[in-house]
Amino acid sequence: MILAMECSDGKKAILLSSVVIALCIDISIYLIQEDTVTEMIPYRTRTWGNPSRDSTRPLLKTRLLPDESARSTDSTEHVTVAPSTKKSSSDTGLKDNVSFNCNNISIMPPGSLPVIALASLPGSGNTWCRYLIERVTGIYTGSIYTDNTLIKGGFLGERMDPYRGRTVVVKMHTMNRPRKINRTILLVRDFYDAVIAEFDRRQFANSKGKAGSGHTFLPEESVYTERVEYFTRVVSGMATSWKKLLQAVTDNFAKDNRLLVVHFDDLKTDLAAELRRIVKFLNLPFSDERLRCTLENSEGHFHRPQRNLSVNPFTNQTLRKVQETVEYAKHTMLKHGLPPLRINTTSTRYSV
Repeated sequence: MILAMECSDGKKAILLSSVVIALCIDISIYLIQEDTVTEMIPYRTRTWGNPSRDSTRPLLKTRLLPDESARSTDSTEHVTVAPSTKKSSSDTGLKDNVSFNCNNISIMPPGSLPVIALASLPGSGNTWCRYLIERVTGIYTGSIYTDNTLIKGGFLGERMDPYRGRTVVVKMHTMNRPRKINRTILLVRDFYDAVIAEFDRRQFANSKGKAGSGHTFLPEESVYTERVEYFTRVVSGMATSWKKLLQAVTDNFAKDNRLLVVHFDDLKTDLAAELRRIVKFLNLPFSDERLRCTLENSEGHFHRPQRNLSVNPFTNQTLRKVQETVEYAKHTMLKHGLPPLRINTTSTRYSV
């Protein structure tokens, strides 16, 4: 809109409202706060963890820009997550129950982070672990896969090129490009439980008309007696996949502190301690506020409920295959001077 006014000398001065608009834009885009630039990031965010709600909106986030000193001088790239605009516990004098939104998560500029694998066997809780890491670090995780269900549920790093250093870790069940990976977190779950979780997930594809996601789907127990041969193939395939993955991980990352083993059961029993280990391994600053918020919201929406089957799906044949896998893992870890893996803690439950 153009405004006209009579000046004292009788001349008309044309005032352009666009000047005011431009001034507002200049003020809103860049704010200087404690050496951190607040930037309008052109990414989209969704209501986290609910695939049925696809409400997107631009989000104003605070982060270090690429020209800031966000990298360390050693060979391992280091990024500092920009501080939250909310007051910290030290600012408010509160030590507990501090209100903090750990759903404020960013995708980093290309090359900001080293490529760190979050490797696991399918069914080991990789998606849940990603959810936890995103909240405790404030940075999205990536994947070598593209799962649209996860994207709709809030895993926006799923869209990113996994090897461009924009996400804090990268999900993978196979390791095809180890030379592009700086370090690896190996997420380990009891092999019996991992097999059952993966078998359940695969049944979702056959559950015509069922609502939900393969990440959380629980089929009827009767499927275990109806699809015995298929279950046997799942056990055999996962045993082969586990051997290949473990060999790739240990051959490439067992030395020079480039491997961190995280057990799923430890996440369940002592989540705070495990998240501290993970953040330290990632070489990122630790936030007590983010940890507190993550612990209060630890379940997420892609964590399959655990149940105890009333039937035993394992036969003598599949139990022998599992035992061979356990022995292989023990031998492989010993060969590389690594502690043994806890992958057969439930063997007595499924003995025949």
